[in-house]
Amino acid sequence: MSDRITIYSKIALIFLFALLPGWQSVYAQTESTTTVEGSVTDSKGKLLPGVNVALPQLNRGTSTKTDGSYIIRGLPSGTYMLVFSFIGYQSTNREVRLQKGKTMTLNLSLQKAFISSESVTVTGTPYASDPLTTPADVDVIAGDTKFAQQKTSLGGSLDWWFA
Repeated sequence: MSDRITIYSKIALIFLFALLPGWQSVYAQTESTTTVEGSVTDSKGKLLPGVNVALPQLNRGTSTKTDGSYIIRGLPSGTYMLVFSFIGYQSTNREVRLQKGKTMTLNLSLQKAFISSESVTVTGTPYASDPLTTPADVDVIAGDTKFAQQKTSLGGSLDWWFA
């Protein structure tokens, strides 16, 4: 019985010494890295979920949660460009200076932006056909005309054309 306890004690000590350097490494990494966090809102103060938050120089990033908050941990200290982007809003860049072992909080408000588009070409026939061998009528609608209609689908934007 005492032989078993001695063997288990030796195994436990081996695991303890094997894991100890790993814990020191995790602790040292936590002390030598930094965190950036914050929240993103629109110009009216509404929290924006799904905003892309990126540090392109480090190939790191995240997106905001449903409450508009974000957090990126384990970053090396230094000066970086933090990029915020979201469809329908103007992308914003902020230079951040991250210091070892500290957390930086950066809250940001994004401004709405208009989406511009080139002309959209729509072709159609009343029956199935081979597009390579069958000629089709083509009408062109400019991007500003399409967006002036304020429709959520391309088909809805074309309703006025055929009315």
